Amino acid sequence: GEFVNNDRAMAAPPWTSLRELEAASRNYEDESQSDNEHEKWLSMLIAPGSSLGGARPKANVLDPEGNLWIAKFPSRADSADTGAWEMVAHQLARQVGLRLPECRLEKFSRNGSTFLTRRFDRNGNRRIHFASAMTLLGKTDGADYQDGTSYLDIAKFIMQYGAQPDADLRELWKRIVFS
Repeated sequence: GEFVNNDRAMAAPPWTSLRELEAASRNYEDESQSDNEHEKWLSMLIAPGSSLGGARPKANVLDPEGNLWIAKFPSRADSADTGAWEMVAHQLARQVGLRLPECRLEKFSRNGSTFLTRRFDRNGNRRIHFASAMTLLGKTDGADYQDGTSYLDIAKFIMQYGAQPDADLRELWKRIVFS
């Protein structure tokens, strides 16, 4: 069936709008603009798809085959090409065998690169259920080492409830070592 929040009027824009969305993210960060201008650029970024959260300006986009991707745009605050460095980290992670979604790097301006990653929680237009380790362990955003949570807690959860505990524990270990 359809997802509860299936607002087609707020659907993700096509891949061909990436250049325009990147420009909107730069314009949104321009503090010299009026509140009306900020609202205009913000609506262009958050209307497409959903709130993605995080520190970087980003938006959902659809590729020509109808797959949903996350586009992370360069920020005015960047001192280096953060998108290009994210691509380097992604390639290194793949080389050591981490399971990661497909990604791409696009350059639309001299302000930096747009890093695109295919949504791991989608298969075409179908959603794939997932829950974060934080959610599964009953933690809240901002929790840290002082609350007693560790990778061992994640490993114990995987061993107790995981569908593929051996493979998932190997993946967790590789991610710990890589980071």
